[in-house]
Amino acid sequence: MAPPRRSTRRKEPKKIVISDSSDSGDEMVTIPISPVVSPVIPLPSRSNRQRRVPKPKEPAVEVDSTSVPLDYLEITLDNAPSKPTSATIRPEPNTKPRIDRTLRTVARQVHLACLLIAYSVKSRVFQTPLLRATILSKVPPHLLRQFAPEIIEDGRTLLNALSMLSNWWKNGIHRQSSGSIKDYSKQSHFHRLLTVMEEKSGKDDDLVCIFAILLMALGLETRFVSSLQPILVKTDAEDAISPVSSSPPVLQKGKMKRVTKTVVQDGTGIISVQSSSSPRQTSTLGRSSALPPPRFWCEVWHPREERWVPVDCLRAIVNDRLALEPPSKNSHQHLFVIAFRQGVALDVTRRYCSRYFAHTLKLRRLEEAVIMFHLSRFGGTMSVEEDEQLGSLVDGEPLPVTAAGFNGHGRYMLESKLKKYEVYWPPDAGIIGEFRGENVRLRSVVQKARSKEAWYTQFGRIIKEGEEPCKQVKLPKKPEKKRRKFDDEIPMVDPEIADDVRWQPLYGEWQTEPYSPPIAQDGKVPRNKFGSVDLYLPSMLPVGCVWIRHEHAYIAARDLGVDYAAACVCFAFSGRFAVPRMRGIVICAEHEGPVRKRLKEVERELVLAAAEAEIEAEKKRTRLEKRKKKIMDKIIEDHNIDDQEMPGEIISALDPKSKHHLAQQDDNLDDLF
Repeated sequence: MAPPRRSTRRKEPKKIVISDSSDSGDEMVTIPISPVVSPVIPLPSRSNRQRRVPKPKEPAVEVDSTSVPLDYLEITLDNAPSKPTSATIRPEPNTKPRIDRTLRTVARQVHLACLLIAYSVKSRVFQTPLLRATILSKVPPHLLRQFAPEIIEDGRTLLNALSMLSNWWKNGIHRQSSGSIKDYSKQSHFHRLLTVMEEKSGKDDDLVCIFAILLMALGLETRFVSSLQPILVKTDAEDAISPVSSSPPVLQKGKMKRVTKTVVQDGTGIISVQSSSSPRQTSTLGRSSALPPPRFWCEVWHPREERWVPVDCLRAIVNDRLALEPPSKNSHQHLFVIAFRQGVALDVTRRYCSRYFAHTLKLRRLEEAVIMFHLSRFGGTMSVEEDEQLGSLVDGEPLPVTAAGFNGHGRYMLESKLKKYEVYWPPDAGIIGEFRGENVRLRSVVQKARSKEAWYTQFGRIIKEGEEPCKQVKLPKKPEKKRRKFDDEIPMVDPEIADDVRWQPLYGEWQTEPYSPPIAQDGKVPRNKFGSVDLYLPSMLPVGCVWIRHEHAYIAARDLGVDYAAACVCFAFSGRFAVPRMRGIVICAEHEGPVRKRLKEVERELVLAAAEAEIEAEKKRTRLEKRKKKIMDKIIEDHNIDDQEMPGEIISALDPKSKHHLAQQDDNLDDLF
């Protein structure tokens, strides 16, 4: 086995400092001493590389120790190895928490979408006549008389009738606990509701759905409301071992209290840990924080007051929207309150949140895009009157009392908290008050400001003529070769710092207009200064042209002699540079038919060429294997190598000259070694 290779890197010479103390004064003499360099022993390599020749040793300087007394001899080593400190050793970043947090967020968004779709599908069976007739037959006659048409028109009598019906329903049903829920997975929504209706026992969502069907059968305009509770990103249920576990006593205000943690599981399988103590804990709204918040209820249209009245049939609460709001310390808040009716979903969260802008909007920011996307598919259009009513409920929300309360607030913001790419427009609008001497503005007057390039590539808009930038931001410092040149770049006036500081002008949306694509003339495709077509949005396609997205479309256009241009669809940032990404070609509309016909022929030709190339590669591979076996047999015979030795060890035993000599028999055999 060859000895390990030693480093040929030369170290700086060490020094010997000789101190001579005498009456005349102190003198220091420094003598460099060259280190001894070990010879380099190269390892055998497969190629004939040039071996490094070690440099000759420098002659060491001899020091006569008799000229200086040994008592005054001092040796100082300048190159003493230093121990690594904690500051120089950087631990590898732990990416597991970030990955786990991302997975939890994605799981929460998927669960939220599944809940929205499930209840939208479930609400479509509310109009089934059999379900309405079955539940209506179980209502006592004296309650049916309370919902006569003339009584429904009277607002006060309607609320009393709803209260009586809710109490009858609450006392006549049995809410199943988490451990005794039956398996209805093999039944459809229709048969499942029929089973629960006959047994008068089931989960909360099924019981509220049946009550909503009853209200519809009585002639009331009703909606099924659900507070969607997706799985929590952070939960304490993983630490719980038993359903009820006691914790050490907690001392509060001079009294000893014992806090217990109880694991509560609802019908959807969500597990939460709730704390309760004695005496009873109350929130700021006067409701117990230990009770689980309601998740399902109904809304009934009030014809006289022209508004939706909430009805909680499980707790017999009518026309009290704040009673349905959970305490502020509860982990399950009303973030997504959706009203369902005949498969149509509407977001009515603002009606049941007293702190919508200050608290709710911050918590639902991650899932806002998901819920809006699915509401656009399953949701309907909310009436203007209802939208105004919901807006009036949250518009009266007071100002925060602390500076931290303005961070992320959905309605108010401090004037100094404006971000880099934000502007106030109009500049003097939205000032509603002051907080500690600083103006408080409405967040609705904050507009995004972007560069000319961003408006063009991301939104297909251009700057109007004569518009001045509404804001300028400082660009980061970069070397000259890595700088991106902007057409609207503004240098600094000071010549001393003009090379290091650059300013980028920004424009608002009110300063832009939609981009008008050019028109193709005489069969020529209009191009940009780089010879391609900017096609960041479909609306940017030149007039009279078509876009063929196939990757081999340029071959067909080139064979036919048709004028074409590559389509630039986006930019990819690689190595801190923006690289344009091309997809397909743009041709004139009159050449689309012949080009697509030729494109089909090109695809067939490419498929045949790929098949022929694969056959040739297989033939070459077979030929090389045969020649390899022939060479191995020749090596074993010439070098008297044992037959049990592996072919890889046979090749490694040969020196480079023998390998090169054997490889000269065929040029293609170089790959074998």
